[in-house]
Amino acid sequence: MSATYVKSVFVNDPKSPFHKKKVNLLLSKAGVSVNPKVLPKRHTVIDVKGLCVSPGWVDIGAAVGEPGNEQRETVSSLQKAAQKGGFTDVLVLPEGDPAIETRSAVEGLLARANDIGTHVHVIGAISKGKKGVELAELGDMSRSGVMMFSDGLEPIEDAKLLQVSLDYAKPLNGTLVVQPGDRRLSLHGQVHEGVTSTVMGLPGFPALSEEVGLARDLSLLKNRGGRLHIQAVSLASSIKTCDSLKKKASLTYGVPILNLLLTEEATQNYDVNTKVLPPLRPEKDRKALMKAVIDRRADALVSNHQPHEAEAKKVEFPYASFGAATIEIAFGMATSALGDAHVVAEYFGIKNRGLAGLPEMIVQDGEDVELSFYLPDAKFDAPTSCSFSMGCNAAVQGKSLTGQPFAIFCRRTWSKS
Repeated sequence: MSATYVKSVFVNDPKSPFHKKKVNLLLSKAGVSVNPKVLPKRHTVIDVKGLCVSPGWVDIGAAVGEPGNEQRETVSSLQKAAQKGGFTDVLVLPEGDPAIETRSAVEGLLARANDIGTHVHVIGAISKGKKGVELAELGDMSRSGVMMFSDGLEPIEDAKLLQVSLDYAKPLNGTLVVQPGDRRLSLHGQVHEGVTSTVMGLPGFPALSEEVGLARDLSLLKNRGGRLHIQAVSLASSIKTCDSLKKKASLTYGVPILNLLLTEEATQNYDVNTKVLPPLRPEKDRKALMKAVIDRRADALVSNHQPHEAEAKKVEFPYASFGAATIEIAFGMATSALGDAHVVAEYFGIKNRGLAGLPEMIVQDGEDVELSFYLPDAKFDAPTSCSFSMGCNAAVQGKSLTGQPFAIFCRRTWSKS
């Protein structure tokens, strides 16, 4: 493949010597060259007004169905969807059946990934079968490079199991990724508990469920030590609680993009694609999440990509599966919510990357630099069907969004998003 010469691209990377400057980039099998004086004979020119570049974007906690639930999402379809979304790396939750709980299972899942396009990394299960009863083989998985462990978007009910997990993950330098909650308080919940759930005639998820679960998890963290990451905080009270503890313990938290863009009111027409975990909350919570991201207090911005086959969503609201397919338009949703594409790119390319423990990428000359290119002001309507994801359960179909990924430079290859 010929080299790609990208002209006059704006750099968004505080660690780069070219931060907030426009540069020309030569991208080839040799890596990245900034403002090259000599161009190869064969090269493709990209000259797009308003084009920006940042370190390669990372998403933490996207769902993939393999093995066993391939109808939801395969590793290959997720790679293509992530590339469409502008991501060079994606960390996948162990959503398959059987769960990814051993070294051989990790390596088997990675073997399904294509060796082109977006990199796939595995978040291993905390418990065997994700049943929350018996500890999975954390040490075994760590030998295959797994550094994060999670049972997905369901809270771990057994406090003793979480305590033991913190103990076992500590010497591995591993991070437990949890979604706090108390199932007994949110039994049969469908949407946020409040006026909306009452009007809809549906059982709700009370704020108390997340608050009680979070308080328990953080008490265990303070008692045992280790590293804990809250995957998707959804309440103003949770933000306050996490922020107050972060200086005293190794605690981080992520914010789900859909919860920045929509509130519980979006569920009022019984749109099954707005039925997500954590649930969409009131406006005061959305504003608190927004402020935490804008102030850079949040540690990650996540797509919370939970694709589902049509059969799981084209049913009555109470019977529909939780989740929305988001990774292809995550950048546009986040930019539309925050009003600042550069903040979103900073989270994806720097904060998410650091939290995931992936190599730092800086916009500079280098053999192994990987980059994401985007158009901050591009406007588009969210598609009614996904381009690559097997789940087309997007909650913002037809909604006008601002901010589009343009391309990635990954594995020393230029790929259009």
